[in-house]
Amino acid sequence: MDLNEMITSIQPLDEAAMAKARERQAQLAKPPGSLGRLEDFSVQLAGITGKIHNRIEKKHLLVFAADNGVVA
Repeated sequence: MDLNEMITSIQPLDEAAMAKARERQAQLAKPPGSLGRLEDFSVQLAGITGKIHNRIEKKHLLVFAADNGVVA
């Protein structure tokens, strides 16, 4: 697949799946918004895949650090 084909294959987010993902987040036994950005990510992932229950098979953890002078 070339770049142009890849670009034209990009679809808008599935708003219905995102709404269902938000509803599911509201039903979970946790304070609303307590998972922060992770909740936003789950809703966005539902919009991308069109599915509420997604499984991420290959997990990676990236750690970034910088010396911005705050410690000094």
